[in-house]
Amino acid sequence: MKASTSLLIALALGVFCTQSAVAEQRQVTKMLQKEPVSMLDWGIMRLEQDIANGVVADFRHPNMVLGKPKVIYLPNNDHQISINIPAFSSGSQSLSATALCEQVIDYFIRHKTLMHSFSTEKRAEALASYLSSMFSHVGQARSEEALEMGKQLLRTTELNVILVTDDQTTTDCSSTFSQGDI
Repeated sequence: MKASTSLLIALALGVFCTQSAVAEQRQVTKMLQKEPVSMLDWGIMRLEQDIANGVVADFRHPNMVLGKPKVIYLPNNDHQISINIPAFSSGSQSLSATALCEQVIDYFIRHKTLMHSFSTEKRAEALASYLSSMFSHVGQARSEEALEMGKQLLRTTELNVILVTDDQTTTDCSSTFSQGDI
């Protein structure tokens, strides 16, 4: 009888604790449902996923691999959007670290614009279109407003590649996507 009473008390406490935990989970869920996601938040998430699933996954180099990209909004730095891609180099290199970084930037631009030998102006238009597609509602990505937003984003977005070599030295290079950098 004593064992069954202890079992009932333990069961009742378990049910009470479980109900309390479920109630707390519901409160967290309700709170999160009230928080809106901005198009900036949504675009950063989409951009990060698209780069990881596209540029990083497709990149092929005999002595270099790309890591998980991170996109950061920097409100205190002219509201800049910073795309950061780590690159890890191994083995002997015939190119300098800066040249390897520049290869990653060039690959990113070619991958996202599908252009290899077009003019700088055409590549800028294609990158602006790409950025507008990441930061717009799906149905509005090709609208004039979205394309104008893409051009503005192009001026405030920076691509950073951080190359880490076997001896743990790092080299940073970046592109601001301005006309001269594309």
